[in-house]
Amino acid sequence: MNGINSEIINEGVDVAEALFTLNRAAKRLNRLLWYNKKMSNGKCAQHKLIKLQQKYYSLKEDVIANLVDNGLAEVIGIHSKEVYGNRTYFTYYRVGNYKFHLPTKTNEDLPYLGEYFKYNSEYNYKSPMRITKAEYLLESFVKEGSI
Repeated sequence: MNGINSEIINEGVDVAEALFTLNRAAKRLNRLLWYNKKMSNGKCAQHKLIKLQQKYYSLKEDVIANLVDNGLAEVIGIHSKEVYGNRTYFTYYRVGNYKFHLPTKTNEDLPYLGEYFKYNSEYNYKSPMRITKAEYLLESFVKEGSI
């Protein structure tokens, strides 16, 4: 099989689910950063959490770009959201049964979908995949370039 290690594929691991797991972990880090503003050393030191969060979001961006290039992700449009008093725009992607947002690049000409609102159901789904497995799968996917 070309691409990611066959034992990972045979376990039924889905790249979209791994991406979902990674995205949730990055959002969880955002909440930790909010509550641990004064932590300067140790496992939850702010600079370590920021570095890990940037790594996760960078990996998410690479994977989605790769999926779009391979025709495995669909670009739906652009959402807007007010963040700290500034209007921010996000490109909305569909990967399998999951949907993701990435900050919009200035040259994208996509349909505007309106204001983005989170639904409580987004928080209720628990992914059975561990973050370490998701991270390994997605890094392998980026290195290989396809499934």
